[in-house]
Amino acid sequence: MGSSVEIHGLKAGQSRVVFQSDALIEAPNRAPDGHAFAFVRYSKNA
Repeated sequence: MGSSVEIHGLKAGQSRVVFQSDALIEAPNRAPDGHAFAFVRYSKNA
């Protein structure tokens, strides 16, 4: 399994993948400014 962290800006309505890793990771679910969320997505490697 691997992980990617995606930041979604609530004001801008845009999202981008910050980084990807083969390791399982954890990320905060809210940015310090309170206007963005970080999503950790897990995927199975084929």
